[in-house]
Amino acid sequence: YWGGYSLCLESEDRVEIMRDPSGMLPCYYRSWDDIFYVASDVPLLCEASGQQPTIDWQGLGGTLYINGLPQRT
Repeated sequence: YWGGYSLCLESEDRVEIMRDPSGMLPCYYRSWDDIFYVASDVPLLCEASGQQPTIDWQGLGGTLYINGLPQRT
């Protein structure tokens, strides 16, 4: 299949979420209160979960400092 899409497959013991190989459609995910949320944009994810994300200032500073160099994390 071609184009931007996401796919959700449910079996008896698990749920698999996949997106198209091109990555055309963003796929954001987060777990809050033992519920797993998936959305195509951050505002939709926040609306569905009732949570607001926070900025990881230390992680952001580290990313800017290393300027794209590979890192273990």
